[in-house]
Amino acid sequence: LRAWVGFFYGALIFVFIFLFGMTILRSVTREKSNRIVEVMLASVHPNQLMLGKIMGIGIAAFIQFTIWALIVGAGLFFMRETLFPDMLDASNIVQMTQEMKDQTAMDQFLGGIEYNQFVDLVYERIQFGTMTTYFLLFFIVGYLFYGAFFAAIGATSGSESDGQQFVLPIIFLLCFALYAGYYSLQNPESTMATVFHYLPFTSPVVVMVKLAQGYEPGQVYQLYLSLIVLILSAIFILLIAGRLYKNGILQFGHRIKIGLLLRWLKKS
Repeated sequence: LRAWVGFFYGALIFVFIFLFGMTILRSVTREKSNRIVEVMLASVHPNQLMLGKIMGIGIAAFIQFTIWALIVGAGLFFMRETLFPDMLDASNIVQMTQEMKDQTAMDQFLGGIEYNQFVDLVYERIQFGTMTTYFLLFFIVGYLFYGAFFAAIGATSGSESDGQQFVLPIIFLLCFALYAGYYSLQNPESTMATVFHYLPFTSPVVVMVKLAQGYEPGQVYQLYLSLIVLILSAIFILLIAGRLYKNGILQFGHRIKIGLLLRWLKKS
């Protein structure tokens, strides 16, 4: 169950990335199509405009997540205080077993113990504080990594429909990342799980699964190494996206081609 909680955290990262990445794409293509971007570029550098777009939408995502986290946290606290009273404590139920006379009462007793094990798992064994902290770290860096792709697609597209078409490879990468998380959940010690743990496209969800399962003593460095790889990858992709954004944001009526993208990358 702990591994599934980690998978849920990782899946939530990519759901947020997709939703807000699409917001970045639509915003860039809309500003490009109605020529508002030409006015804005008279005041700011293209790279500043791109980073501002990504960071602004990211801050909105962070505020939304904070509100959801507060609601969920309040709900868990309320359930612990009201729905899981002391009468369900295993020690109290053990004292009651002497008065049980039939099988129905015994079934209730066993069910109560199993129920308490679930409560203990949810409220004691799962470190929600640690999970949420690393969730935020990997969400922020993963969002910058994937957000650069969405911004670059929006800036280099010749039309809004053209940009929507080239979102499909990004969606494929996001789905592949979810598969990698599920694969790591089922095969935590495999070589592929280790590769997915460091691959920047998949590391956010895989690290969440691994963190929920628990790192072996002396292997916590793998968590920080994966985060460092993701940070460096995000910086690299942002630099590439900035070059494409600068050279493609004012281009109209063209089709995205590999050769054209390579020329924009070479152009300073």
